[in-house]
Amino acid sequence: MNADSYTSHGSAQVIPDNNVNGTTKTITVGVSAIVKDVNVTANITHPYVGDLTTLAHHPANTTIPLSVRRGGSGDNFTSTVFDDEAAISIASGYAPFTGSYAPDNPLSAADGQGRWETGGSRRSTAPPKTLDSSATGR
Repeated sequence: MNADSYTSHGSAQVIPDNNVNGTTKTITVGVSAIVKDVNVTANITHPYVGDLTTLAHHPANTTIPLSVRRGGSGDNFTSTVFDDEAAISIASGYAPFTGSYAPDNPLSAADGQGRWETGGSRRSTAPPKTLDSSATGR
């Protein structure tokens, strides 16, 4: 099985304060292929990840919650891989999140899709923090 990675481009984006729409980074799968297994890698700089909701939007216009207000007062998602096959669920993990975690909702609902967006929103009045990068693979 081939494994390809596709990465979002552009600079880090500010995650707006108390805005349910948050911010997004687009990942385009620019080849004609069926995506068999989706994993999402997130790098998010934030001093209180319990404020964050991290989502994946797949081409059929469905939103998959990856992490909904997990991690309490801990800092950051650093090379955090959301993978349905991970041994630890994000709900059982602790910030800072580094490594592989099963998301709050399975990414398998989006297997076979092409254009991706990842995003985040937060409930906080603290200074805005950033969605630095994201990636997906097959």
